[in-house]
Amino acid sequence: MLESFKASKSGRLLDQARSRFREIGNTYSATIAGTTVVYTIEPSNIKTIFAGKFDDFDIGWWRRRAFAPAFEDVLITVDGPTWYHQRAMLRPAFNIQQFSDYAFYEPDIDSLIHRIPKDGSTIDMAPLFNTHALSMASRLLFDEPLASLNPDFSASSTRFIEAIHRVNKGIQLTGRWGKLALLQPRDRAFEAGCKTIHDLGDILVQKALSYRKSWKMQTVDRSGENQNRYIFLQELAKEIDNPVKLRNQLLAMLIVGSQTTATLLTSCLSLLSSRPDLWAKLRGEAITLGLPSSETVRAFTFLNHVVNEGLSHSLLLLEHWTEGN
Repeated sequence: MLESFKASKSGRLLDQARSRFREIGNTYSATIAGTTVVYTIEPSNIKTIFAGKFDDFDIGWWRRRAFAPAFEDVLITVDGPTWYHQRAMLRPAFNIQQFSDYAFYEPDIDSLIHRIPKDGSTIDMAPLFNTHALSMASRLLFDEPLASLNPDFSASSTRFIEAIHRVNKGIQLTGRWGKLALLQPRDRAFEAGCKTIHDLGDILVQKALSYRKSWKMQTVDRSGENQNRYIFLQELAKEIDNPVKLRNQLLAMLIVGSQTTATLLTSCLSLLSSRPDLWAKLRGEAITLGLPSSETVRAFTFLNHVVNEGLSHSLLLLEHWTEGN
């Protein structure tokens, strides 16, 4: 346990985990604070947990406790019927038809491209991907970029992204304490990160409650709405009027949705930067096929291969905690 804390603090957690699996095997158990924990990277075990016997595993009280200061009772911290209901509400937001109007996302793509230096100088793309992914996720889930919802976001996007990283780190650290979490020292950086994301969440809540009020009074102006789009914020507002519950749901989906996208983009770019031949082939496919659409996106076979390879190299899910029920 102490070794894991040290590895996490020094950024060597993945190296440590890889070393242990190589030394012991794909599955092993350990007793931590009186609890037997099974670690596995065995594909058949992972398939069983996520698919074959999904309902036989729960999130676990210690995972819920770790997430609680940031957001409670959201898709990534609930089980059973509640999980299925929340998943059903979210799924339409990621239907391929949601992405059919590429012009809807073009401002975010143009913004990302314009922020890349044209003089050939070196730039760290990870922060740009984080900002870009947040804006894209906001458009997808809330029908507006964060810069429109919060005029201060453009100037404070770095602070918000840093807060997300502090929150993620704090959640992982609390989870590793397990049953000893009550002895965990106060994490002021984690608390500050939660405060920052909650402040943004409160702005989202105001938008959701405003829509709910208009919807209940049947005064929503639908003349400018794209009836083909599923707007998660609006659908959620029809079901929930509790501000804290709304904030939890909206923040969790925004952060999870944007972080997975940013991590995947970073992974793919890292892969392509070391393989000029792959970059040339991908560029050639894009020039040949032109701008993708919901009907033609599957024709981008090499792009799909790059994305799949990026997924296999990324850290979208470094570790997943679950508990047998």
